[in-house]
Amino acid sequence: MTRRRSESERPPHLGSRLSPAPLQSTSKSEDPRTVMFERIDARIRARSRSVSATKNATLALGAWTERAVTHGGLTVSEIARQLGMVRTTLTEFRRQANAAGYTITDEQDEWILQLPAHEFVDCALSAGPLAEIITSTDPSDLVYLSGQPLHRFDLSSRGSVPHLMVRCGDNPDNWFMLSRSGFDGASAADNIRVVLIALGVEMRIIDHITRHTVTHLVLDDDQLRTTKARHLGLPLPEEIEAGRRHLITLTGKFEPSSPSGYFDVDDLVLPGVAGRLFGLLDRHPRFSGVPRGGTIFSTRSVAGAAGFVDDYGTVYPLVIEQGSLQIWVTDFEPTDFTEWLPQEFHSVLHSAGLLPADLADEDPAQALRTLTSTGRGRAPETHLNGGITWLP
Repeated sequence: MTRRRSESERPPHLGSRLSPAPLQSTSKSEDPRTVMFERIDARIRARSRSVSATKNATLALGAWTERAVTHGGLTVSEIARQLGMVRTTLTEFRRQANAAGYTITDEQDEWILQLPAHEFVDCALSAGPLAEIITSTDPSDLVYLSGQPLHRFDLSSRGSVPHLMVRCGDNPDNWFMLSRSGFDGASAADNIRVVLIALGVEMRIIDHITRHTVTHLVLDDDQLRTTKARHLGLPLPEEIEAGRRHLITLTGKFEPSSPSGYFDVDDLVLPGVAGRLFGLLDRHPRFSGVPRGGTIFSTRSVAGAAGFVDDYGTVYPLVIEQGSLQIWVTDFEPTDFTEWLPQEFHSVLHSAGLLPADLADEDPAQALRTLTSTGRGRAPETHLNGGITWLP
């Protein structure tokens, strides 16, 4: 997932709901020594997060090794040879995962199969009639349009999600994905055309698919018919903790960079991206009905100390959580530092259903508060609908 640096710093918050915090100042220090210390501190926080990510990756590798040995019939030596690792190292990772109680569940072990062309066609034909087809030049569209749990996808990189997936038979979870490998440099459209012809799909439908960047087809009256689909323009989730949790980061920076009309998610206005994302989650069969909460941090330093900073030093003062998914949000510098709930976040919180009307109504600064507000009375965190339940 592409992240961009942000100059964001959000001093949100309503002290009427929470206990007062220690005195803080919204003024920026001009002392170059202080500024340099702040920059070093940001890098330290980023390093700590990287170290934590490395530890989690080690536990995940150990847990998957345990799973492969106990459920997959493999030996540690076989896995080590395949990975090009020393067997004793992998054994140590396995021991650490067991000691930490880090396990892989049956549900997590249900990845959607990615198959090369011949196997893909054979499996799809034997699994039953085609019931649904999704294609896109952007892998995030497949992830969201399928309605499948995020843990069923390999989200280690954008290149790990293919351009074509099909569902067969009556089982809503019986999906197959076409691997990107094995086509000797042919374009994605050519790959898809060859495979769909082998599956017996009508040429008019194949022509429709190969002419559009996104298509979503469903079975209707025993025939596959095209349905309206468009590029969602949403960031691809990032898997953490071996796919047990997922992360999406949203930034406020937007500068249209492509005259072609095919936009990059980093060029989009934050409220628009947030509106589409939360609207999709509200309809998504795996997230619909799952409670959503959020936490706003009063300053960038408070958010960074809590771990909400990426490897590039970008700090995210607004965090929204829904089940195993967290959405980290950052934006521009607030235009009014006396606001306890910055206007820049209102539209995002409204899209998420987390904007308390009474708190927002209190926010237009009164003359006295405009003169006296220097952070007094602000709690370090504002919790919305219970707040978030887990930290990085």
